[in-house]
This record gives sequence, structure tokens and C-alpha cells, in this order.
Amino acid sequence: MLTIKLPYNASNSDKDYILMVQRQQNSLIRYYFNRIQESSEPIKSCQFTKYFYNLNNIETLDSWFRDSAIFKAKEINLIYISQLKEIQEHNHKNPSKKKKVPASVIFGGKDNFEKRYKKKMKKSEWQMERLMPIHCVGEAGKYGNRKFKLKVIENNTVIFQTDYKEVLIELILPKLHKNHKKTLYRLQEMAEKGQIPITFGLDLNYIYIMYDETLLTQEYTYKSIKNRYMTIDLNPNYIGYSIIDWKSEEEKTILKTGIITNKKINDAQFKIHLASDDPENLYLNNKRKHETFEVAKKLVKIAKSFNVEKFGFEGLDIKSSDKC
Repeated sequence: MLTIKLPYNASNSDKDYILMVQRQQNSLIRYYFNRIQESSEPIKSCQFTKYFYNLNNIETLDSWFRDSAIFKAKEINLIYISQLKEIQEHNHKNPSKKKKVPASVIFGGKDNFEKRYKKKMKKSEWQMERLMPIHCVGEAGKYGNRKFKLKVIENNTVIFQTDYKEVLIELILPKLHKNHKKTLYRLQEMAEKGQIPITFGLDLNYIYIMYDETLLTQEYTYKSIKNRYMTIDLNPNYIGYSIIDWKSEEEKTILKTGIITNKKINDAQFKIHLASDDPENLYLNNKRKHETFEVAKKLVKIAKSFNVEKFGFEGLDIKSSDKC
């Protein structure tokens, strides 16, 4: 796994929310880690769920933040076990130069713990030093990640969105170096196609983008199914689509149909009756462009999931006439 660590900008209110999520998930990670340490056998998922409901003041964390906390707690435990084995092997080979075996993991680091113990660090500072970044495990089938979306190509940002009260935070990235830009563009393209999971970390200063470099370099080959078509019917308010296995007019199978609407934004723009250069009208135009972009991506994703061979569009050639 490789990690790209980048600073970002966000509003103070957004950072307050990030800190709240960070603190709550950290509490859960430490709690899960301690339960793993206490247990002599692997803990089942249902038991982790019971543990979660023993805690208070973590209502912001939905199921995927909780699952990611389990992943992180297990990862910390595996690293701890690996370090113990290394120390034990060293002590076995070097009985005269034995290293001290740590009793457990010190969240925040040994040096900071000693500073706090000697009262050389305030409690508030110690609590901040202990915080790990928000951890959100990636999923290829969820556009790379459920909570984070790369929007580097469009506007050099990452969108952090939780299910809690539909909070959406825009993380503005700095000017990217050429190599980082190339990598993030590629990651975004692959994530939007469901080809790669991307794990994200987030604290008050940095965003951490973690990915498998072997997947990034793999060539993707699309395999279509012969005579499978996606037909699209366009009109001002609705976009209809059908996916059909077609052999002839008499022999065809409809696999999926659907409708995507943009009527809401059309109605809003129709009602305002403002000049083309009015800020509100410009906002709606930009919103329409963005939504059109998203609709196109959605249609392509549906087509690819059905291994469509070809697209078909409605072709109308109606001559104008006076019907009055």
C-alpha cells in the first residue's frame, strides 16, 4: 500500500465536525483494541456490535465508520503482535542485550505519555496527541470509498460526506506536484469505474489517501456481451434508458429499464425568469452542468455493469409545421 499525504483547507465549522468524528471514532478504536487484547479467541462481528452499544456519545458514527474502526483496531493489534515477536526473537538471540517487552500499545506515543505523566504536557494537549486520523476503509464497488470522493479532476478537492444529517465537507487540496496530480487523476478515474478501493485518513491538518499500487498499474479490459444494447430516450425533463438483449424484432429480452429526472432544476430555472448573467441563473446553469456530468457517469456505470456492447439514441427527424 502507498499513501499520499496532503494538507487541505476547510472552514472552521467543518474542522469542528471533523474533530468530533475523529474523537468519537478514536474512542471506538481504542475500546475495540482493548477488547481484542482481552479476548483469547477472535471476536465475531456480532460481538463488536454489542460492544458499540456499550459506549455513549458516538451517535455520529454510522455502521461503516464502526466497521472501519474494527479494521483499524485489528490492524493495530497485528502490528503490536508483530513487534512483540521481533523483540522476543531479538531477546532470544541476544540474551545480554534484551529489549523491554511493551505491556501494551500506548496511543499517542511513549514520549508524550511520559511528558503527560511528569506533568510537562497539559491534558488537552495529550488528548489531541493521542488522536489518530479518521479511518475509512475503501471499497471498489462504492466508487472507491463510501465516505470520500476524489474530485481532483473537476476542482482539485476531495468530498467528505457522512450519512449523519447529510453533512458534506469540501476539502480543498493545495497545488499538486505533477506526479501526485497524475496519480490522483488515475485513482479518480478508476474509482469512478469501480476498479479500485481507496482508503482515506483525515485529521485536522492532513488527508491521507491509501491505495494498492499494483491495482493502479493494471490494464483494464472491458468485456461486452454481443447484441446487448443500452437505448436512451432524451427529453427536457427526463432521461429514460433500457438495456436489451436484441436478436430480432420478435426475439428480444428487456433486462433493465429506468428513468433519471432533471425536472426539479428545470422548474426552478423556469420560475425565476432572470437574466442570463444573473448570479442565481448562473448558479443553476452550473448546477445543471454538474448534474449532467453525474448522469452521464451513472449511465456509463449501469451500462458497464451489464456489459453493454453498444449505445442507441432516439433519432427524430420531425419537420416544423404550423399546427394553428
